[in-house]
Amino acid sequence: MNPTQDNNNYPVFEANQVLTETHLNKAINYLDEQERLTRANLIGIGIVCGLEMSVDKITSTITVTKGCGISSEGYFLVQPNDIILKCYKEYFLPEEKDSDSLYSAFLNSDHNQCELQEIVPDNEDNKDSELLTNSVLNNKAILLFLELKKDSLRSCSANSCDDKGKAITTTLRYLLIAKNDLKDIIAKANNFSTELTAADLETNLLAKLNLPDLRLPRYSIPNGNLITSNDVLKAFHTVFQKNQLTKQVADALSKTYEAFKTIVQNVCPDGDPFASFNEKFGFLDSDTLSTTQMRFLQYYYDFFDDLIKAYDEFRWKALALLCACCPSEELFPRHLMLGLASAKGSSVYRQGFLAASANNNCDEGRKEVVLLFSRLVEMIAQFTNIPLLKVDSIRITPSKFADVPLSDKAIPYYYQQSGEPPLFELWNPEKTLHHSANQNLSYRSDEYAPVTLTFVTDPLRYDLEPYNFLRIEGHLGKNYQSTMTVLLTLKKDYRLPIEVLALHTSNLQEPNQNKTLHNFLIKHPGIQHKAGVPLGGTFILVCHDSLGDEIDAKQGDVIADFFLPYRVIESDCQCQILTKECEYEWIDSIKHLNNLILRDYRFTATRKAPAANEKEGGRLRNGYIIRIYRYEIQGKSILSGNSPEDVVIPVSTLKAGKLSAVARKLNETYPLGAVFGCKADSNKILIRRLEGNTIRIELGGLQGNQIRYLYENDKIYHWQQETWQELNNGFICDSTCHTSGVDYKQEDYKWLHENYPPQYPEPPISPTAKEVITWERLTLKRARNWIRSDSPALPIHSVLNLVLNAIQQIDSNAHVVLIGSWANGSWISRNPNENEKTIDTITWTEFLQLRKKVTGKTGCSDIDLLIDSELEITPDMIKVSTAGYTINIIRGKQNAQKGLVLTDKEQA
Repeated sequence: MNPTQDNNNYPVFEANQVLTETHLNKAINYLDEQERLTRANLIGIGIVCGLEMSVDKITSTITVTKGCGISSEGYFLVQPNDIILKCYKEYFLPEEKDSDSLYSAFLNSDHNQCELQEIVPDNEDNKDSELLTNSVLNNKAILLFLELKKDSLRSCSANSCDDKGKAITTTLRYLLIAKNDLKDIIAKANNFSTELTAADLETNLLAKLNLPDLRLPRYSIPNGNLITSNDVLKAFHTVFQKNQLTKQVADALSKTYEAFKTIVQNVCPDGDPFASFNEKFGFLDSDTLSTTQMRFLQYYYDFFDDLIKAYDEFRWKALALLCACCPSEELFPRHLMLGLASAKGSSVYRQGFLAASANNNCDEGRKEVVLLFSRLVEMIAQFTNIPLLKVDSIRITPSKFADVPLSDKAIPYYYQQSGEPPLFELWNPEKTLHHSANQNLSYRSDEYAPVTLTFVTDPLRYDLEPYNFLRIEGHLGKNYQSTMTVLLTLKKDYRLPIEVLALHTSNLQEPNQNKTLHNFLIKHPGIQHKAGVPLGGTFILVCHDSLGDEIDAKQGDVIADFFLPYRVIESDCQCQILTKECEYEWIDSIKHLNNLILRDYRFTATRKAPAANEKEGGRLRNGYIIRIYRYEIQGKSILSGNSPEDVVIPVSTLKAGKLSAVARKLNETYPLGAVFGCKADSNKILIRRLEGNTIRIELGGLQGNQIRYLYENDKIYHWQQETWQELNNGFICDSTCHTSGVDYKQEDYKWLHENYPPQYPEPPISPTAKEVITWERLTLKRARNWIRSDSPALPIHSVLNLVLNAIQQIDSNAHVVLIGSWANGSWISRNPNENEKTIDTITWTEFLQLRKKVTGKTGCSDIDLLIDSELEITPDMIKVSTAGYTINIIRGKQNAQKGLVLTDKEQA
């Protein structure tokens, strides 16, 4: 029965009114009921304090401490002092105060009283009592019962009946009841099914308290060794397989649902949401895994760590939800259960305190518990076991470490946010209930809708004091070099107090103790895995380099990560070195190299062979010579002396390898310098150096006018007018170059050559002499036909006019020469209709193929300008529309290169 008012009216007394017992009793009953309803519904019900019970098995006595409690009908039961109970006697219920019936809670299904004994301090006043024995106490529980006994007043005489009536006597009594009878009383009070047996009842009551305690086994290093990639991943697998972790978690989750079904059944109306958990993840407990499953074991390990934390947070919050809104009066109308007399751990049979909603925020607590259960269900639904890795997806998210609820931690990488509602709206119940769920820090915070604040999407920019841990995610499966570049950049940009190391697996125990994970662990065995690193600690990437391991990973891919709670600075840990690779236009064109390969060097000078007069003619006859004027790393020269050094590549070698031959020879000549490589099917040279090191290479050829070039960090220069002039094209680098205070070390660059060998792609097929001659004739004819004053203008004539006017507005005395493809007839317009009509002896497709073969160029032509000016004019200063053409500017005199002189008006 719900706590409704039985006394819903009361008398109003008036002057000279004749009062009857009905009037007075109604007034008293109304006030009494209001007082009891106030206690039960605004304070709470159950044992408030004390009333702790202990049994001395030697003396067979029971001690109950002082205390008090409130029954479900609102009666206040107080034991003012400790009491020792030694004797017992049979107890029979008196008639109830308002009827001839007995206390209904202690009646069985036949409306007969359960067997009860009263326990009392001694037998002086209870001559019919007997001493307690252990056998009497066996399987018995103790109740505190408020007896309301109705007695008639018997002092009425023939002359007076002033004492006529009845009185209610209240007495606290301690009763013994059989355990099975008490189960029936509890079942009846909680409206359990009549088909529920006593055993079922105890199971249901104990379920909430006896849910299994789960702990995530620590990642274990087998026999102290982690050598190969298989060793690293199998140690993750062992956590599942050895402990049958999936089965443990599946059983615990299903038991949790059954224990708290009455609270959470609206979340899952179709039944146990964890019924298929073991079927979905049971493979983790099996003996064998696929290579893909093995590859992502770290994510599964982290996922189960989350589940166990979420399970614990839910069950303890749900157990703490001991509050009631308008509790039923039939729960324990005038009695309180104190516990079992014969066993410890009898909290199921002890009446805990259920605070009223007004005191315990019951509604909010229930909402929180439901959200925590919904989070458990959604975590399993949204877990992505094989995440889609993106190039730019490595992120660091502040979080919390150690024994804090999962709600206070950042949401991991491997949970999608596509549910209804999305997981971030369930992650932290407090934030959800305060309408700030979009403030949960998360790897995927940029996917929140609506878009959240920057302190959520870019949390590293804000105060880190509330956090002691950094989640690092998105790197699994990526090459460790690119990963290290991102992490060290983030560390530098956000000033993060952590160290980052990269170690590789190996089939060999290498002598460098810091080079492999195995040897690193000799000095630092206490590694742990938590998908990140505490502030002040060291984050360790483990990359796959062990040969023969059958895992789904490439050499150098990150397969796992760990941390140490302290900083490890290993200056000689070579695998911590980061590289930077940039590509530059080579100093000589593909066309020039092809001509060198084809030409027959003459010693007698002719108009067509002026090189015969060159000072180095004898050496140039059979070799391609690169003169290195200066070669410095971090300001330190790696040349053998102060004089320039020549690198000679035989023409036969150049013919076989072209730029690959050039790069190979430079690496052979300078094995302790930068690593040279080249890009396939292009005129690009690749230069790899250590991240943060500055580099300066001045070089040139001995042929012709011997123009010198400079490769310096992120720029290319050439020597003109007695100064280095920057070239604004032909450079690509993976990130912004910057300097560092690390000195140049020969051993570092030796390691760079050994561990990151250069790229020597097969060169494109060289053109034949006939093809070169055909090309020269085509371009010469094309240039003559389209640059003569009596022929149609170049397709870019309007752009040239705009550019020329813009340049002369900057410097009216500037002298401008059009050079390159548009001057020599090899140009390709952006408008296809302007291309094909310029040739007549071959098809346009043949022209493009011949161009690529002879010059190595593809795509539309740039506009190359040679400018002689007192000012340093750059392309970004020319504020005109160029119709999509790129403008490249070289500073120099008119006679520095052949081309078309542009004056006030284009000469076309």
